[in-house]
Amino acid sequence: MVGFKRAHRLVEKEQWTKEEVDSALFEHAAESELSTMLAEAKKRLPGFLSAGEYGNALNTLVQMKPAIDGFFNSVLVNAEDERLRANRLSLLCAVDRLFLSFADFSHISVQGA
Repeated sequence: MVGFKRAHRLVEKEQWTKEEVDSALFEHAAESELSTMLAEAKKRLPGFLSAGEYGNALNTLVQMKPAIDGFFNSVLVNAEDERLRANRLSLLCAVDRLFLSFADFSHISVQGA
């Protein structure tokens, strides 16, 4: 939840619209890992949602936690290089949209966060 909210706030603050993510611009393994997890989740989530398997859908999102946390621990989103910054924001925008396709988690309060 914390990682999603952080991604959501960045995307919202920057008023970022989805642009294509360019894997050739990845500098850190954490970017590739998040991109891979995102692609896998994008494949599975719609099927779970259409079948009403909300527990499996939520579990798909929860499984992204290590990749989201790893991304924020390893990568400076607001890099000086505009191309890197744009690519990283686009990756976070894709994460944000995936989570929002299930529910608007931005309204959930996390104690201690």
